[in-house]
Amino acid sequence: MPIWSFLQKNLRTLQDLIEIVGGIGAPIVIILLGFFGINSLPIEIPLLLFLIGLLANSLRLDHKLNQSTSQASEKTLNTIHTLDTSQKSMQQIIQNLDLSASNLSSNQISLEQSLQALSSSVKSVTKNKCYPDQDEAYRCLLEYINHHTVTEALFLQYSCKQSETLLSPLVLNKKARATVFIQHEQMPEQLQSERQVDRITSTIRNSLSDLSRKLSDSSHLKVYKFQTPASVRAIKIDDQVLCIGWYTYERVNRKGYSTFPDDQTAISGHDRPTFIVWKGTEEFEVLAQMVDVMVKNYQEYAEEVVL
Repeated sequence: MPIWSFLQKNLRTLQDLIEIVGGIGAPIVIILLGFFGINSLPIEIPLLLFLIGLLANSLRLDHKLNQSTSQASEKTLNTIHTLDTSQKSMQQIIQNLDLSASNLSSNQISLEQSLQALSSSVKSVTKNKCYPDQDEAYRCLLEYINHHTVTEALFLQYSCKQSETLLSPLVLNKKARATVFIQHEQMPEQLQSERQVDRITSTIRNSLSDLSRKLSDSSHLKVYKFQTPASVRAIKIDDQVLCIGWYTYERVNRKGYSTFPDDQTAISGHDRPTFIVWKGTEEFEVLAQMVDVMVKNYQEYAEEVVL
């Protein structure tokens, strides 16, 4: 309705007008009436006007208070919403930082592992070495045995006589399991090398048998004889280090010698170049694979020696 719309739009102006009329008009009316000598006006009229003024003033103040409260509440809600949005943004930033830190930690671990592997490879490369003969290489192996825990060793030898200096501390001191493959004495006999026949049989009869008797568990030393001509000599310890060399065969004439004068073939190994290679290098992987192939064949056809 037009009157209601007018009142809604001009409510504040009307309230101000009522406040002026009620709060100021009442005293003025009383003064004017007293000035003209009109004293018979009921006291209720100025009091009513005064009360109307107070009511209007109260309504005005209440409206202002409500308006201020509403504005303050709206600002507070906006502030809370802004803080909530900022908090969510901060939480997302923290989550992203945590994820970044986690990724950085993972990358750091991977980097450290890569550096360790690289360092190990570089160290192994610098340790791989070729020695002019077997003796110097065996001294290096003995030092490794004395300073490391050893659980298993593999020997590919002609007679194993020269390897006793390594075999004994391995099985006696380190309590390691040792598997030894040696040449069958029939092969040097066919090659007319009685010297090697004697070395093989005497090593089995004396050194290896004596060593086996000293063990609390004889299964820690297994010896086998293979029939095929020996060409490679090797010692592998715990799949960590490999000492490897070769046997060479030469025709000889020992006529006139006091020992083994009928021998026609000499087999040399201990005085030939010897390599020591370490796990983590290409040289170790290639040579160890060759040794594994040989051992697989020996295991299939070799003859176990009873000590």
